Order: sequence, then C-alpha cells, then structure tokens
Amino acid sequence: MLRLVILIFLPSVAADLLFQQNDYELTFERIELEEFDKGFLKDARIVTSKYNRTTPAMNASFTYLQNFDRDMQVVLQAYTFLSNEYRLFPMRFQFDACAAMDNNDFGFGRLLDCGNFTKCPLKKGRYLICNWSPDGSRFPPNIPNGKYMMKLEWYHANIKIFVANMYVNIYRPLTFFKQKH
Repeated sequence: MLRLVILIFLPSVAADLLFQQNDYELTFERIELEEFDKGFLKDARIVTSKYNRTTPAMNASFTYLQNFDRDMQVVLQAYTFLSNEYRLFPMRFQFDACAAMDNNDFGFGRLLDCGNFTKCPLKKGRYLICNWSPDGSRFPPNIPNGKYMMKLEWYHANIKIFVANMYVNIYRPLTFFKQKH
C-alpha cells in the first residue's frame, strides 16, 4: 500500500521540491561516478571516505571545460535492494539542480560548504567538493525501510553531463514506550 501512495503523490511534485521529513533515518554509504561526458568535464573523480571515524562523506574534483548557465536538470531514479540486486523502485524526480542547491533539497545546498564549488551559473574551471553527505531530513517522507541506490543523472541543456550512483540505507529507529501502571 505504501508504494501505491508514492506512485500517486510523487509525480505531482513541483520544480521547487522543499522536502522535509522526520519519519526515518538515512545512512549514507557511498557515491560512485558511473560516467561523464569528456566534452564537458575533465579529470572527474568522486571518492567516498570517512569524514570522521563513523561518518562517510564524498570528496569530488573535476574541471568544467565550459561555462554552465542555470539550465541544469537532475533526474533522480531510485532502485531498492531486493533478492540480492538493485531493482527499479517507483520513485523518480526531475528537478532544477540550481534550485535544489538554493533550497538544500536532498542536502545539495551543502555542496557549497567545503571546497570551491559555487552556485549557478558555473564558470569554466577546476572545482573541489569536500566532506559532503546527503541530508536525510531533506528527502521525501514515507520512503520504506531498505537499501537504495539513487541514480543521479545531471543534464545541461538536455545533454547528459555525468551519472553518479549514491547508495543509502533508510530505517526507522525503534522506540520503546513505558507501560502505564
């Protein structure tokens, strides 16, 4: 029943997502760069390491070979881990990357916290992002427990720039109630 609710409500999401939730906890595992267009990016690298002893964080470095205006879109498609493989999950968004950074949707606003990455428009040059991890409170509510791969496809003017896979675990902490006597 929960998956049916997600299918009904998520397609009607506006361009400014502005998600806020406190229903579940999200644990970031890692992010991997699957592919990138060498006509737009050079020396693109994403590495996930421990920010401190327990918190994984992403470090990225890349060189934009040209200027990018505000016409940047992200397509996020979720896959859930079932039967020992990631299978298509009915959660898909297309949103404006610049607005997501402005609104901190999915924690993308925190890409600017460490390194020299800037807000849109993005100028030609070398960029570094350090110690980034997604913000679980800025994800959509009511996602079921489980392991997920979020495929992030970044586009500029309908041209695919890069694809990254982000792996997260969603769970609800157990709460215990005291019995009344």
